[in-house]
Amino acid sequence: MNPQPGRPSPWALAYKYATLTLVWAYVASIFLRGDDGYSPALEIGLVNTVLLLLAASLWVRALMPNPNRGAIAWLAVATSGYLLGNLAFAAYTLTGVPAPLPSVADIGYSLAFLGLFVAAALALRRERHRHDVRIILDVILGFLGAVVLASVLLRPVIETLLQTTSSGLLAATLSQISYPLFDMVVLAMLVGKIALTKDSDRRMWIFVAAGVALLTIGDLVYAREAILGTYEFGGPLDASWVLGWWLIAWGSWQGPRTVPVESPSVYAPMLMSGLATALAVGTLVLAAFNEVYPVSVWLATVVLLLVVVQTALNYRGLARLSRVQHQAMTDELTGLANRRALFKELPRRLETFDPAEPILVAIADLDGFKEVNDELGHHAGDRVLQCVATSLFGDTRSGDLVSRLGGDEFAVICQLNRRDDPDRVMERISAAIARAGDMPGVELKITASVGGAMVMPGDDADAVLRRADKAMYRAKTSGSGTALSHS
Repeated sequence: MNPQPGRPSPWALAYKYATLTLVWAYVASIFLRGDDGYSPALEIGLVNTVLLLLAASLWVRALMPNPNRGAIAWLAVATSGYLLGNLAFAAYTLTGVPAPLPSVADIGYSLAFLGLFVAAALALRRERHRHDVRIILDVILGFLGAVVLASVLLRPVIETLLQTTSSGLLAATLSQISYPLFDMVVLAMLVGKIALTKDSDRRMWIFVAAGVALLTIGDLVYAREAILGTYEFGGPLDASWVLGWWLIAWGSWQGPRTVPVESPSVYAPMLMSGLATALAVGTLVLAAFNEVYPVSVWLATVVLLLVVVQTALNYRGLARLSRVQHQAMTDELTGLANRRALFKELPRRLETFDPAEPILVAIADLDGFKEVNDELGHHAGDRVLQCVATSLFGDTRSGDLVSRLGGDEFAVICQLNRRDDPDRVMERISAAIARAGDMPGVELKITASVGGAMVMPGDDADAVLRRADKAMYRAKTSGSGTALSHS
């Protein structure tokens, strides 16, 4: 695990891959061992060695300067607490004494949850000015979806809870239910962090959330198996916890991206709401063929209703975003593309330029437009610009881009074919501008100086526009009306 920024030291790389090797060696020992190959002492020692290394790495990372220092310190507390709980549980296993529910180990596991919760809260605190009702709703959907899953998987646990009269059994059952529910709270908070953040450390929290998701799955399955008496120490289920804590520690060492993240993620909330929908529908289908608690059905119904609300909000948000983007790329007076749109579209076309499909970039400047504004007023000038825009747009092909650069300057990106003559194309642009003088509300002779530049291999947008601009001034100076630059 390497600190950022800076190049990782050999010791950091060795530590990183040693921990990684031990984690996967443990996972392999679970899935590849034979029926008689399991050694409690070996696997207990290996697991806790891995957890010790992970906790140590988190404490080291927390001591290093980074924007998430406080949150990482609490992740270190969480990992250390889980290590202590695991050591206490291992002591029961090695001595052959059945661990009571709850037990001393639960003190450590509770500390682990506390650390995760505070770390998630600190992460969310940095996003307190970026809340969006749609994202908050998505996080709620994710949490409710997880609760729906828990209510189905933990049915035996809930039945035991409802039927028990023993205070000891009641405490045991509640302790088993509490862990996955607490995990879901933390997971929902982390998804909110990922969805809301514009910071460059989003990658770190994706790893941490993935780790908490594995812990949630492990705690859900363990709660069910512990009550049913089917849990086996050292089985495949244990791998989910080790991998979860490894992902949390690995995430804390993810350095900031070199390119800042400019906008919140849309994928995290979409994923969570999609999973919540799938879980809700699956629960309702299951209820049609099997006995399911009514509370599960009601929760699934609430999730689907919230999905409808969320879809409506997302649709409204997308429509608003589309309008804003359109306005940002459109000239308010003429309705043509603006300078920003031109500088976005031209580089895109240059990246895919094929000499077999020539591109002409033309710049047109209206002749005598200042006199129109001075003598007839800006209202008349605006009307001239609108008519020129209408005429230009109507005379161009569907693949061309007509834009207003500002003032009385227009630019056209023309996608040509082999039969097109660039000079004739510019004459057509000039003629289209002249026809604007025949439109209703315009009683002027409108002419323009048009300069064009053919795109050459290796051109960038500035070079092409500079050549077209020089050609336009050459046409204006010479009075020729049009001029073409080939190089």
